[in-house]
Amino acid sequence: PTEFELAGRTARTWAYDGVVPGKLLRASVGDLVEVTVANDLPEATSIHWHGLSIVNGMDGVPALTQGDIEPGAEFTYRFVVPDGGTYWFHPHHGLQLDRGLLAPLIIEDPDDGVDADVDYVVMLGRLARRRRHDARRRVAGVAEHGYGQHGFDGDGEVATARWRRR
Repeated sequence: PTEFELAGRTARTWAYDGVVPGKLLRASVGDLVEVTVANDLPEATSIHWHGLSIVNGMDGVPALTQGDIEPGAEFTYRFVVPDGGTYWFHPHHGLQLDRGLLAPLIIEDPDDGVDADVDYVVMLGRLARRRRHDARRRVAGVAEHGYGQHGFDGDGEVATARWRRR
């Protein structure tokens, strides 16, 4: 468990490396990604690499593409990233995503033709759910002001925008 502050209140939840959302993971097209998950939770978990086209054994969907990572166990994900873009990763176990287990994943593509000085990553989740339409409009606005990619899902949103300084 970890604690974080939200709107002046302290919340206790689960997190990757003690932060909600988890830290940005960045790689380039063709890189070998190796991530070892040490499950310190009181229940089974896995990581689904949302939107990535990778081999099933690394896809992290329990009882479909991968077995559970039981409490106290470890599992190492190893895959070559095929496509550039903005992605995210999260578990498909109970309420783990709702408790804060999610993080952004940016795959750089050296051939994408983007000449940017800065990347901004915005993650919105269930906390923005009451105003989902408004949140989507804001995220789309971020992407509109520079080069951006965004994706929406029933449980969370991720957006990146890149700006070039003039």
